[in-house]
Amino acid sequence: MPKLVHHLSPETAGALDQRADLGEWTVTAVSDPAALIALCSDDKSLVLLLDSAAVSDEWYEAASKINQSGSLCTTMIVFEKGCAERALAAMSQSVTTHMLPASMVNDGDYLPLTLQKLSQENLFGIEHYITPGLEPTREVLSHTRQKYEQLEVFERFCELSGVAPRIAYAAVTVADELVMNAIYHAPVLEDGACKYGDRPRNEPVSLEFSERVEFRYACDDTRLVLAVTDRFGTLNWDIIQQSLVRCLRGEVNPLDSPGQGAGLGLYS
Repeated sequence: MPKLVHHLSPETAGALDQRADLGEWTVTAVSDPAALIALCSDDKSLVLLLDSAAVSDEWYEAASKINQSGSLCTTMIVFEKGCAERALAAMSQSVTTHMLPASMVNDGDYLPLTLQKLSQENLFGIEHYITPGLEPTREVLSHTRQKYEQLEVFERFCELSGVAPRIAYAAVTVADELVMNAIYHAPVLEDGACKYGDRPRNEPVSLEFSERVEFRYACDDTRLVLAVTDRFGTLNWDIIQQSLVRCLRGEVNPLDSPGQGAGLGLYS
């Protein structure tokens, strides 16, 4: 059975112990880094949940040692609102690539869904979050003018699906920002330079076949999901981390990046 090891606050740990939807996982609490190493020395894979407010560098060193021993230790930092600086410090650790709000440990199905994705090494796709068998709508964009058309269609889809206007507005905004990033920021030249990054955002762009953007979305009785995919993979951890840092610190000022947007997309 896969193993979920945690060192959390008593309240969050108690909520985790009460969950009935982690049946295939062996859930174990550890009190110190040495106990973690001893517990996980014979495991080939495990997920470690660490409370950002309750751990020190020794915990990250222990996770690193487990990885070096041949086991795979996926470290997830659990953070509470108001613990921004501790969460930021955790982000700087090389073993940390996942962050989870404490509310997602306590409620809903995000934790089991995340664990399932990690155990299956199948991280991407909106199918994880919707009713099995529900086929998402798929659109392919090859020109910026299609963005406006598809956003109108998506907005109407939200309305017909019964999505609350406030949520629908936020979802359309997210879709707009992600599509803009995929069109203007993702395509790169052979030397790695951004192909369309210096163009004004109101200047039309016609994408080559290999640059086309995929926009997918779906809605069931529980949630509205959307995904935008480009073919370049230039969105790296440093960019994601920068946006997370700004969110955790509550920084709202646009970035100083003439010609490349204000840096508000991922932040939003």
